[in-house]
Amino acid sequence: ALTFNNKLQITNHAYLQAFLESKHKNVPKPCCSPMKLSPMTLIYYTENGVKMKEYEQMRVEQCGCE
Repeated sequence: ALTFNNKLQITNHAYLQAFLESKHKNVPKPCCSPMKLSPMTLIYYTENGVKMKEYEQMRVEQCGCE
């Protein structure tokens, strides 16, 4: 992935898509999406009491354009 303005990672696909969109308006613009995810532990109530569960890929750690 390329780094844009030292803040946002851009994949090669996003770079090419942005170039093509600038030349051909029928090509959609690239969009930003999660690039790195981490787990998150949630505590919730059920009819059987309090539950705690770790869910994978719930917290976005880093975004980039694809």
